[in-house]
Amino acid sequence: IPKMTLENTVENLSAGTYYYLILAEQVCLEDVPQMYSHTYKLELCSRCIVSMMRSEHEMISYKGVLLLQAILQRIPGSWLTNDSSENPSIINLIEPLANK
Repeated sequence: IPKMTLENTVENLSAGTYYYLILAEQVCLEDVPQMYSHTYKLELCSRCIVSMMRSEHEMISYKGVLLLQAILQRIPGSWLTNDSSENPSIINLIEPLANK
């Protein structure tokens, strides 16, 4: 993950909040096109999830964990391959989880 700056932190938190509302709270989920695979959504949201989990605010961190859970619950186990364990976007999710 690139060095965190105020700009990309705010951008990641904003996008993370948007994804959280759609995927975890299912706000207007039926109105959002579902053209991407669940594993792609995990990769796409990983930077946002990491920013949320690293937040000093407990509620933001918690919502980052809920977003991760919502995405992971939608991924069938057979979709994750050995290559998934080497994906940097997915590996970056481990450190903030371990520090919480």
